[in-house]
Amino acid sequence: PQVSSQQLRRRTNSLYAQAQFSYDNYLFMDVTGRNDWSSTLPESSNSYFYPSVSGSFVFTDALPGTKLGGLLSYGKLRASWAQVGNDALPYQLLLTYSAGAPIGSVPTFAVPNTIPNSSLKPEKTRSWETGLELRFLNDRISLDGTYYSKLTSNQIIPAQISGATGFTSAVLNAGSVTNKGIELQLGATPVRTSGGFSWDVSVNYARNRSEVVSLLPGLDAVVLGTYWGLSVEARAGQPYGTLYGSPELRNADGQLILTNGLPQADPQQRVLGHYTPNWVGGIQNTLHYKQFDFSFLVDTKQGGKIFSTTEMFGQESGVLASSLRGRENAEALADGGGLLIEGVNADGSPNTTKVTAQAYFNALFQVHEPYVFDASFVKLREVRFGYTVPSSFSQRMRLSSIYIAAVGRNLWLNTKVPDIDPETAFDNSNVQGIEYFGVPSARSYGFTLSVTP
Repeated sequence: PQVSSQQLRRRTNSLYAQAQFSYDNYLFMDVTGRNDWSSTLPESSNSYFYPSVSGSFVFTDALPGTKLGGLLSYGKLRASWAQVGNDALPYQLLLTYSAGAPIGSVPTFAVPNTIPNSSLKPEKTRSWETGLELRFLNDRISLDGTYYSKLTSNQIIPAQISGATGFTSAVLNAGSVTNKGIELQLGATPVRTSGGFSWDVSVNYARNRSEVVSLLPGLDAVVLGTYWGLSVEARAGQPYGTLYGSPELRNADGQLILTNGLPQADPQQRVLGHYTPNWVGGIQNTLHYKQFDFSFLVDTKQGGKIFSTTEMFGQESGVLASSLRGRENAEALADGGGLLIEGVNADGSPNTTKVTAQAYFNALFQVHEPYVFDASFVKLREVRFGYTVPSSFSQRMRLSSIYIAAVGRNLWLNTKVPDIDPETAFDNSNVQGIEYFGVPSARSYGFTLSVTP
């Protein structure tokens, strides 16, 4: 075991105020204000203020005529604006030296790899959103929609710099990022009978569009993390979370340029995609009949990219079924190598050189493009079958209610990503979109017992 100890100290002093207003039970407003003073920022700029204001208007109560003769049960408009501040991690302002093992009786100290910044400013995020809530036919149908826009500026990040400076990164207030999107939720009860049967449906949809609007002058990208030569970046003009790596070498017509029948890495790295999805959503159905209920939840993520090191290493070492290409049988092995890669030679002539599967997949190793996949998936997230014990029995047990359910989770997955679950997590930071020997996802089955005293 290796034991270490570290102490970080920070202090934040705050003032906070809140006020609420309402008029005639249909017009509401909340106002908040907070100011923080942080010890992790320079004394000249360690104070930051974040106010917010939000309001809502229940127009069906203010204007009864908008109920459309009972068609519309409830309607509300809402809007809000807010500014949020954030400080830095401790000890980002001044250069300090770390003590090392002494040489004899002479103490040693090391210079850190990160240049501190004594002029840091607090991060700021300004956001606004507007929304609409509607309920129809005595709440049989409901709709909730939101549009939002956020701008984050003065982000505090350790930007990579040339090692020739004696350092590898510098703490900077670098750039601004926008996020804009919509969120929708639809609920409905298509069937409800007097015999105790009902069917409820809930559908949700969300889409976010991010963009790195600007970085510091002369800075094209901030590297969030690099694994196996592929970088996850905040790149100016691109969505946040750009995957930047090596594509296969191609000519102007998009044909592979081969050497001795094998693909080559393009020396110029390029954007290979972004890990953020185009949209996410789900649908849940719940059926009730007297004391019984049955529900199932399907959710999906569409769009976004993932780099799979499982696929890259698995093909290079020949342990995946996809690496059987060119060695499926004895004939393939004996046929001059078995693989004829479609492409052209450096002089533009068509390739006629066959290669072995081993040579082919070794040539692709650490060429990132073949292992960047569309991370879309559809999952049967949960199935539940439950039973509510009759109240006559639970009351004899001196309990308010007893509920028993059988539950299954992650029962089905549909995706084009080979061999892995694209929802796998490798890093809990902003370095997403990389899979590294992910453990296969497991189905789970169980029972739930809920008792209310």
